[in-house]
Amino acid sequence: VPVEVDIRRLQTDGEARFMAISRDITKRKRAEKELRTERDRLKTLFESLPTPVVQCRANGTEAKIEDVNPAFEETFGIAPEEAEGEDINELLVPPERKETATEIDKRVLSDGSVETEVQRVTDDGLRDFQVQVGGHRPDGDLPEIYAAYTDISDQKERERRLQLSETLFQNAQDALFLIGVIGTADPEEELSFSVRRVNPAYEKKTGLREEDLRGRSPTG
Repeated sequence: VPVEVDIRRLQTDGEARFMAISRDITKRKRAEKELRTERDRLKTLFESLPTPVVQCRANGTEAKIEDVNPAFEETFGIAPEEAEGEDINELLVPPERKETATEIDKRVLSDGSVETEVQRVTDDGLRDFQVQVGGHRPDGDLPEIYAAYTDISDQKERERRLQLSETLFQNAQDALFLIGVIGTADPEEELSFSVRRVNPAYEKKTGLREEDLRGRSPTG
């Protein structure tokens, strides 16, 4: 049984004596072992995740970096020794988005976690990320913050292109309509076409509404 011993020197009738107080610390040692095991597991996960992850310590309005994983270095081009001790918002956040980043930090410390879309400066320039941020307050210590970044730049670019196409379609002065193709992989089968959408200019010039045309053949 693990014990903690407190030995004290006593002076009794001019004679030096000692008193030993033993405390059973089995539960404490078990808890410490479980904590070490959990920390080792999290460290392994931290190192092996394919997405960038950063560990920070919050101090007032700053979030100082304590550690980053290999994926962080690969994405942002910043080695762990270069990142350590730096304010993450000063290191990654574009100047015009500093205020938003500070608000995210406040929400994490208040609510415990935040998931949102952000733009951050990487080794390849400005990129879009889905960031998951979690924080907790260890007893008697400064709050810890973990942030995991998932690159969604390609997805956001597709969304921007779709939005641009939709804007052009809606605002075009020419009458436009979109058709859908119905058919199978059988080359012998005849394809059929149907109207899916028309733009405002089409409705204005023809007097036909989209809901009246949708699903009909463009030649019918």
